[in-house]
Amino acid sequence: MNKERDQQTSWDLSPLFLGDSDPSMEQWEEEARQQSLSFVSRWKNTTVYLSEASVLQKALKDYEQWLSLYEGYGKLSYYWGLRSSQDATSSKLKAQETQVQQKAATLRNEMQFFFISLAKIPESTQQTFLNAPELKPYRSILRQLFAEGKYLLSEQEERILNLKAIPSYTKWVNMVSDFFSKEEREVKGQEGKKTFESIMSLLQSKEKEVRASAAEASYEIMEKHADVAEAELNAVLLNKKIDDDLRNIPRPDLSRHLGDDMESEVVDTLIETVSSRFDISERFYKLKARLLGEERIAYHDKSAEYGDLPPISSFKEASGIVELALEELDPKFGEIFRGFLQQGQIDVFPQKGKR
Repeated sequence: MNKERDQQTSWDLSPLFLGDSDPSMEQWEEEARQQSLSFVSRWKNTTVYLSEASVLQKALKDYEQWLSLYEGYGKLSYYWGLRSSQDATSSKLKAQETQVQQKAATLRNEMQFFFISLAKIPESTQQTFLNAPELKPYRSILRQLFAEGKYLLSEQEERILNLKAIPSYTKWVNMVSDFFSKEEREVKGQEGKKTFESIMSLLQSKEKEVRASAAEASYEIMEKHADVAEAELNAVLLNKKIDDDLRNIPRPDLSRHLGDDMESEVVDTLIETVSSRFDISERFYKLKARLLGEERIAYHDKSAEYGDLPPISSFKEASGIVELALEELDPKFGEIFRGFLQQGQIDVFPQKGKR
């Protein structure tokens, strides 16, 4: 149901804050600080919630409310993260984002006593909590927390790891992403210079010349930043190894499995099954090479489109197709998507500096 409607093609961040100088930001920060202090004062100096299910239920409700509003510094962090994504070339936006990240880490440190204490309770009490009727809504998160508990360090040690995560991980990742967002190149068959993200999307073009030119441009950009990207990857991996060694985590992907509430055996079985049938993808790409009229498919042609589809000439037309697909899955999905379009929750067009 492709209804006629107004569409905004750039973000409207006013539901978060009215602008970069909105005075309500300071008010929100004070509110976040006070609410966090209130939680700490209620629960840090008591251990009753670690042994009585009814008290833990109250504590978890309090914590759930705090998480929904203030975790990660809430909507203030979200605002500056979005603004920084709009223009990765702005040193002012980077500075604001960094400042908020540091404040978020400090706030997280103040609150982490709660889940660290809860994660380290005796196994007998853990089972009692998992079987308690009043804790049924929290059973999944408790099970995950108890599984992670054996790898958590002391509260003070976890505070240190939280603080060093920004310079040893986040800053590295954002730096390389920012470098790529500033790049532009010309692509044969296309008007004007294209951003890196646009170039990558052109690798799916049905025109062989466009794909080849886009591939050449992307390789040139990646080669330009290869040394920095290598340093980034090494820094991120070393940071991960240090954290895992300190926590005695036996395998590098275990923390991800715990966070996803997934058993490692399931992941191992999936990897083994897929790896044992690489011949399927080999047959697929051999077929695709023949369809494209090539003896051997080029790496950049892996995502090339094949077959005839009606051309999409505008964002309005494209969004109409997506809306129809979502509407047929569930009318609620279509309603949500229309809200995104009408309320400025999709930033559509590429531009230099946009992450």
